[in-house]
Amino acid sequence: MQRAKLTTLFACLCIAGASVGCGAAPADPDTPATVELGGKERVIQLRTTLRALRDAPFAKEAAPDLDMAESWLADADAELRSEDRKDARFELLLEAVHGQLVKVRSFYGRRESEAALEDVRQEYQGHTERIEELRDSEETK
Repeated sequence: MQRAKLTTLFACLCIAGASVGCGAAPADPDTPATVELGGKERVIQLRTTLRALRDAPFAKEAAPDLDMAESWLADADAELRSEDRKDARFELLLEAVHGQLVKVRSFYGRRESEAALEDVRQEYQGHTERIEELRDSEETK
């Protein structure tokens, strides 16, 4: 009797589990996995990034590259507002701006690394001089 109840309970659980299903609902193939930004949003995003890069410590050294990116961004913005907009030109301008900003970020990364390396070099030189002073004082004793 006990075994029959367990078997019946197990069967009910199996049927209930199969009817509810396991896992997530299948994705709609027409819905993209990521949200695509429109042209205006992309221009705003690039302008915000450009503004942030202009405020960085090494911005004076990267000014020509930042000016070029700003010029291309203005052209892209004008193209976006144009009635006879050419999508290929607009996309090319945005890609050029993006590439220029990547170049500037890389430059900033290199300069930050060089500054950090110089700090470590000076620290090492200070330690080396201190060691030499200690050796000289030991030799004179």
